[in-house]
Amino acid sequence: MSQHKEYIFSVTIQSDDLGLICAMRGLAWHCQIDGNKQISWGNIKEKDWAAAGRKATFHFSRQNYRDNFVREAQILFRDGLWSVANQSNNDPARRAD
Repeated sequence: MSQHKEYIFSVTIQSDDLGLICAMRGLAWHCQIDGNKQISWGNIKEKDWAAAGRKATFHFSRQNYRDNFVREAQILFRDGLWSVANQSNNDPARRAD
């Protein structure tokens, strides 16, 4: 049974700065307190980000993990470099390609 389907709380970040997206991968790992932390930033490679129109979707197993990720991002990363493009409470993560 795949753990991916448990990671349903997503947030899509738009940014033209790939370095910032890479830093957010580390933040997602930090904010996903338990479980398989790598799932939170799966499918966020340069090719995925470019194909998605410079957007990256992070998945979390709990809503408060996602909310904490967004809060911490607002503290750490300067306004204007990124924005929240979408959020969902029913968007299961998928296995990495």
